[in-house]
Formats: sequence, structure tokens, C-alpha cells
Amino acid sequence: MLSHGDIIKYLEVLNEKMKEKEIRGQIALFGGTVMCLVYHARPSTKDIDAIFEPKQAIYQIASEIAEEFNLESDWLNDSVKGFVSANNETRVFKDFSHLTVYVPSAEYMLAMKCMAARIGDTHDVTDIKFLLNYLNIKETEAALNIIAKYFPERMIQPKTKYMLMELLEEE
Repeated sequence: MLSHGDIIKYLEVLNEKMKEKEIRGQIALFGGTVMCLVYHARPSTKDIDAIFEPKQAIYQIASEIAEEFNLESDWLNDSVKGFVSANNETRVFKDFSHLTVYVPSAEYMLAMKCMAARIGDTHDVTDIKFLLNYLNIKETEAALNIIAKYFPERMIQPKTKYMLMELLEEE
């Protein structure tokens, strides 16, 4: 598990290794990493979900970091790319010398979490509850409108609607 401090440390190491290789890049963080790092909604996450450029160079450096710090080989991965919308909304979180780190807005993070929601996954449900509260959303329709800002309505699955109805009924 990676804590807030671990995530910052490994991003700094990534930046330093990019500096040594004279590579400039960018990384957009998503998922549990953002919930831990930006919103302090949980103490740790199992990996860093991100999209990044230059992809191959960063994957190579991430592999070196994994070996050096005894991390899982997929500690940094881009498996989130299937859930990133063309209408994404991010901001600069940290601008290192050779690496710019972006994070999504709370609304975009909620939309992504809802679209990817694994019903049995307690982290997903907990994160969605946190973001609904953070954004002061009390009605299912308001949550669905936020999701529709980033994803076509036809892509919003019934399970997402039912989950939101259930979560917001509890409030």
C-alpha cells in the first residue's frame, strides 16, 4: 500500500530520474491516488493509476523505481485510460522540474468513480460517498447531471443509477 508520503516520494524520485535522463513529462493521477493525495479521504492506495507521457520512458523509469524500492511492478500503471473522458477536467497539482502532475476536479473524479464503480469494491463505494458529500450532492439527478458533463448519457449504466439512488437514499 502507498501512503500520501509514499506517493509524493515516488513522484519526486520519478522526477529526479527524468531529470538525470533529460526527459520532460507529464502525469495525470486518478483513482485511489487522488482520493489519498488530494482529498485525504483514505490513508493509502494499492497503486498509482495515471496516464502519462512520454509513456515508454516513464514506464522504464517506473520499472527502475520498482526494483530500487521493492515495489510491485505495476505500482504505476495506465489501466485507468479506459475510463478517461475526452471531456476531462484536470488542474496542475505539482510542477516538478521535469514532471508536471495533474489531478482531476472533484466533479470529474466523481464521474469517473461512478462510471468505473465496482459494486463489491468497498473503496469505490466509500470514495463515491466521500465525493458526494464533498460536493454536497443530495439528489441522484444532480449526480447524474455531473456524470453527463463528462460522459455520454447512453454510457451511464443502470447499475450506476441504482447505486447512486441507494447511496443518496441513505443520506
